[in-house]
Amino acid sequence: MKNETQIRTQGMDTLIAGLGRADAERFIRQIVTDRSDYTKWREYLFHGMTLEEINSEAQALWEKNGAKEKVS
Repeated sequence: MKNETQIRTQGMDTLIAGLGRADAERFIRQIVTDRSDYTKWREYLFHGMTLEEINSEAQALWEKNGAKEKVS
């Protein structure tokens, strides 16, 4: 299992790889200062998806990335 520092580091590396440094920082700033409703955001994120579809995407992502880590 990863510790908090490893999770933050990997998260920032992923954001920077996907968005670039400037936009990754802008994203973090939005998340920290935004007073959004997580439930509404989650509904938007998964809108129209079945539980099976969400599970399938999560499984594929785990196989791509998470399977590299030993689960204890």
